Amino acid sequence: MFRLFIIRNHENIPVGYGALHLRDKQLYVTECVAPEYRRQGYGEVIINNLISIAHQEKLPLIAEVWATNKASIALHTKCGFGLDKTKMKSGARVHVYKYAN
Repeated sequence: MFRLFIIRNHENIPVGYGALHLRDKQLYVTECVAPEYRRQGYGEVIINNLISIAHQEKLPLIAEVWATNKASIALHTKCGFGLDKTKMKSGARVHVYKYAN
């Protein structure tokens, strides 16, 4: 199952999205904010809403982040995710984070 959520700004303009993918009884989170709207708090709003859904559904929340994506690593850490492991994917390192609920 895959669910997509669009976040809009105060002018009703889509600025980003959050998605949840149910796999192996865990929710995998993906989010993205359009470049011109980054560093304005939208990413944190998206992740916190996805965390709320995971709490309601009583499912673990997982995020896979490219090891070079420092902004995403900082955001997930700020929102309560902790590094679980690192793996290789498509020849690059990916950090796997779990939400510490």
